[in-house]
Amino acid sequence: MYLLPKKIHSRFFSIILIIIFTSAFFFLWFFNVSFSSFYFEEKENDLKARATLISSFLKSSSNVKSLNLSEFCINLKKNTNTRYTIIGIDGKVLGDSDEDIKLMDNHLNRPEINQAISNSVGKSIRYSNTLKTEMLYLALRETVNKEIYIIRASVPVDSLKKNTFQFNIQIIIASIFIIVLTLIISLLISRKIVNPIEKMVVNAKLFAKGDFSNRILPSNTFEINSLSKSLNLMAEQLDERIKTITLQKNENDAILSSMAEGIIATNEINKIIKANNTTRKVFNLKGRVIDKDINKIIDNNDFLMFYNKLISHTTSKKIELTIDNVNNRTILLSGTKLKDEKGDYIGNVIILNDITKLRSLERVRKEFVANVSHELKTPLTALKGYVETLKEVDNEKDSMYFLEILDKHTTRMNLIINDLLELSKLEEAEQSNLEIENVDIHSLVNESIYECQYASNKKNIQIYYDFNGEIYFNLNKRLIQEALVNIIHNAIQYSNSNTDIYINSCIEKNKLYISVKDEGIGINPNEIKKIFNRFYCVDKSHSKKTGGTGLGLAIVKHIINLHSGFVKVNSEVGRGSEFIFIIPKILNE
Repeated sequence: MYLLPKKIHSRFFSIILIIIFTSAFFFLWFFNVSFSSFYFEEKENDLKARATLISSFLKSSSNVKSLNLSEFCINLKKNTNTRYTIIGIDGKVLGDSDEDIKLMDNHLNRPEINQAISNSVGKSIRYSNTLKTEMLYLALRETVNKEIYIIRASVPVDSLKKNTFQFNIQIIIASIFIIVLTLIISLLISRKIVNPIEKMVVNAKLFAKGDFSNRILPSNTFEINSLSKSLNLMAEQLDERIKTITLQKNENDAILSSMAEGIIATNEINKIIKANNTTRKVFNLKGRVIDKDINKIIDNNDFLMFYNKLISHTTSKKIELTIDNVNNRTILLSGTKLKDEKGDYIGNVIILNDITKLRSLERVRKEFVANVSHELKTPLTALKGYVETLKEVDNEKDSMYFLEILDKHTTRMNLIINDLLELSKLEEAEQSNLEIENVDIHSLVNESIYECQYASNKKNIQIYYDFNGEIYFNLNKRLIQEALVNIIHNAIQYSNSNTDIYINSCIEKNKLYISVKDEGIGINPNEIKKIFNRFYCVDKSHSKKTGGTGLGLAIVKHIINLHSGFVKVNSEVGRGSEFIFIIPKILNE
């Protein structure tokens, strides 16, 4: 691949060189074609004149048939170096300057003869089987004494080409001399013109790099001096505009990048002209998306159906649609058409709002209201029934029995309300507002065990605590103790009598681990993810017997989350469960 030289002078000279050689080439080609055409045309006219001369001679003869036409043609050739042939209207050769007519074929099928018969004059360039060379033929139809004759004159094409070739050589030699002289003059002129331009190029490169501090010096040439002033003025204006555009772009990019909503805009041919980071995350877009067809970049049928509906919309009114399962997200799409200041359509813009959390919160709210209504309605219904029954009881023993049942149900309602209030506080609490202190973990665990001692003794369940040395960790003691008591109580409630519970605590890799392992009924693997939901119970019948509210593990989850930790659950049905608090040490820093 040919690369132009880097210097402007060389480029300018190379262009002149190309122009000169191209012009010379086309001139020589055109001259050659024109001269050859002219030369051949003149030769045809010459042949026609000679054929006409022969015709005149024949017309002057009283009896053409008595003439020896072959001898006549041979005599003509001696003076003119041209082949002559006289042919009858039937194509029979009557006389020829180069061949015995007895050996010659009928010429009726020759193209120039056919043309002459039809149009009076015929001509062709073809190979002669008689002379074994390419010939230029011209045939003329003439009427002599009421008889029609075809008079044909021809010359070898090689002689014509030789003449044109010799003339072309002379023209080429003259052209080379003119080209060399023109190149020398062009070189001198281009150097004088290009020198100040090369200086402009240096400054223009600095402008291109964003350096507008330099200015182009004036020149003695009026045109170049005007160009210098224009470039200097352009540099000043560009510097000002680039600063303004850069500032606006940075502001726009900052606004779009910081938007929680996704935004994607396209032009009238569906090419993406803007897409912020939120949009890229929603659709998991990689690489460059600007100037790409939105139908090929985004692989979501619901979104593309919405987009096609938007572009086919006849008005600029906003349209909306909620789509699910966009990389496990629920997205609210709001689209409208883009118009310029004249009101002409120039594209489309779509805003993406991630309403996954809103949908989830709405679902949780509905479930929560339903569960609370159910959990409170059950004891309230029982209370109403027992109150009605108590009105009809007239002995003290039965009255006490029903009062104990009423007390049990009111206690359960009170526990539910207390747990709901606690859960509400935890949901509104922020990690930054937690009262963190350096806590003795062994003391915290022992206090939690002591708080559950009465419940474990009733079922003859032994609680073992395994630890090695002292452990101190920064956390909210009250909340972690409440979470641990909830887990121990659950272990007691869902374990059979005469079983054991094992508690362990340690610090590994800057994380606090507290585990509670029981020998209870265990949890089905499919239910482990659900046990931290509000009012969810693994065994509802068992929960009713033990008086559980179904909110304990939800409270535990929120407490551990506030400490930036999580709860790990290992369980096997019929063999027991293990709950492990894992709290990182980030609160210590």
